[in-house]
Amino acid sequence: MIGIWILDFLNRMVRVENTMRLKVLITRKIFDEVIAFVKSHFEVDDNQSDISFPPNTLIQRLQKKAGAIILLTDRIDEAVLSQCPDLKIVCNIAGGYKKIYDLLR
Repeated sequence: MIGIWILDFLNRMVRVENTMRLKVLITRKIFDEVIAFVKSHFEVDDNQSDISFPPNTLIQRLQKKAGAIILLTDRIDEAVLSQCPDLKIVCNIAGGYKKIYDLLR
């Protein structure tokens, strides 16, 4: 849920400048409650078919999106980032907290 709070902060910053809600892509099937929560803060494009996007489709779906909520199997690399200039934040849904802990040490 940390990623969602970061997206919320980003959304609030942008809303100061204009009244549009940020657009977010959810790349895979997640709990309905999480989608409802994210939709309460953002304009959401979601993939409830739970089939991974091929790279070209992922790039196409990320156009004009400020954020993405991805799963471990989704690959966001330099090739994707270079073609998605509006993308500001990518949040990964995965188990564990080690990487966050390592950053804080």
